[in-house]
Amino acid sequence: MRRSAIGIVVVIVCVICGMARGGVVAGRVGIASREPNSTNLIATHRLLEAQVAALRAASLNGATRSAAVRRFVATVSDECPAVGRASPNDQTRSTVYAGVAADLVTVLVGAERLTDERFLHAVGGLHWTDHTVERAITHFTSQLREELHIREVPLCHDLRAWADTGFRDVPTDLVGLSSEMERVSEGATVPPVTVVAKYIQPSDRAAARQIRQLARSRQEMVAAVLRSSMAKLTAALGL
Repeated sequence: MRRSAIGIVVVIVCVICGMARGGVVAGRVGIASREPNSTNLIATHRLLEAQVAALRAASLNGATRSAAVRRFVATVSDECPAVGRASPNDQTRSTVYAGVAADLVTVLVGAERLTDERFLHAVGGLHWTDHTVERAITHFTSQLREELHIREVPLCHDLRAWADTGFRDVPTDLVGLSSEMERVSEGATVPPVTVVAKYIQPSDRAAARQIRQLARSRQEMVAAVLRSSMAKLTAALGL
């Protein structure tokens, strides 16, 4: 049950931050305006520049992200230790566990909000004449914007409220947070590197490989932070 909940959250994280910005970056290269699809080449070039900048920033932000998660775990552990220790191992507890995990994800998201907002600003004015690419990139950025609007809930308040009902009723905002995370992550969002693949110039291919590597490394790091933090958090909360 717990491993399944962690799996759900790791999938959410992969959608939100492993895939997000996990595309391609281009170096400084001239694009001939006489090219029939020059609009798509230019937009792709600029998208990729924004992606590499975001991924590099996220890589440098690793210590800040980890510190934010540690503070969250420490604060919650101090405020409501062992609050769920007497709860039965049933579906309600599983729902609470998923809500706790979702709240932890919001902390990770918050730690990188500025990087994500800069990325969205950088790509906000880009357009492709290829409507399939345009729709896919729009969906990708819309999903990221929605994710940035998700906020933490008063976790210990909700957990104590759950305990006060004899562990029968899960507070609505805790359920809502988990549901919102799932809703935002619904639908397989294709990474930008795949979406714009046919518009990647030869001079961008090395950068594309670099971005895939950075995205993979970041995804693994975030998943590791989640697993470790959830283990500590649930142990402290008695879940």
